[in-house]
Amino acid sequence: MFELEDQSWFPTVIRDLATDYIHFIEITFRLHRPVVPLLAEALRTTQSEHVIDLCSGGGGPIPALQRALAAEGLDLRFTLTDRFPNLPAFQRVETTSHGRITYAAHPVDAWAVPKDLKGFRTIFNSFHHFRPTDAKATLRDAAEAEEPISIFEIPERSLLVILATLFTPLSGP
Repeated sequence: MFELEDQSWFPTVIRDLATDYIHFIEITFRLHRPVVPLLAEALRTTQSEHVIDLCSGGGGPIPALQRALAAEGLDLRFTLTDRFPNLPAFQRVETTSHGRITYAAHPVDAWAVPKDLKGFRTIFNSFHHFRPTDAKATLRDAAEAEEPISIFEIPERSLLVILATLFTPLSGP
């Protein structure tokens, strides 16, 4: 199946509201916490100082991850990217991060990252959107660029999780 917000014809304002909502859920419920030690180890191992976040949506877990990784002693810069950049959200994240998190204002496909975007690549909760050919192309692109990549899918795709996500606005934090 496909998701409506992945379609180029889908209204930008609704797509941005959806990605803002996902960002809110990820931050509110601290869904990034299990990722911190794994990502910290990978970043230390690769000696990376710059993270290129692909499929960033409304910023996802990146602001919270940046702070958590800084608390782990990792002084990192992040760049948010997306095929359909949510520029108002990206600008808010950049402002509140005091410049530690920047963004690419132009569309970036995860399977064809521009050569000037160099750094450790991450994808959070978006890989399930990819067709198998795009998923393979994303991994191939990272390998050919000789850039490490980490992909995290926090929620499982089950009927229970989908229903819980739909009713989250009614349940409150």
